Amino acid sequence: MRKGLSLIEVLVALAVTMAIFMVAMRVSILSTRTSRYSESLTYASALGHAKLMSLKSLPHDSPDLDLQWHKDPDNPILCGNVPFYRFWQVSDVPIGKEIILFVAWDDHLREKAQGFGSLASLQESGCAKISFKDVFLKE
Repeated sequence: MRKGLSLIEVLVALAVTMAIFMVAMRVSILSTRTSRYSESLTYASALGHAKLMSLKSLPHDSPDLDLQWHKDPDNPILCGNVPFYRFWQVSDVPIGKEIILFVAWDDHLREKAQGFGSLASLQESGCAKISFKDVFLKE
């Protein structure tokens, strides 16, 4: 009659235990990354909405609503240790002015956000970003 476990049984048990711990670690890392991204997305949404509302309160002849590409003079805006950048494009439409506002940030997994000089350069970049679109009706 045998007493105890053989070396092979112990090795198999250790391999199974190690595989379980590795899967748990991967899930933990993925969860941390997802949490960090969702926190950044929440900050970006709040910053974008706040800027859109401040633009909406301006008169139609304000320099911030000129028909061109704009960079926020407050860039970069630090939330925690993440820099956020706001940009907006103003276009003329028959019923008023169309505003497309972008908030970009560094998420350490993609290309870094920077002082984009045009809508095309922002859209070609691989940085994390969200956009808001609104039409400000003529007065």
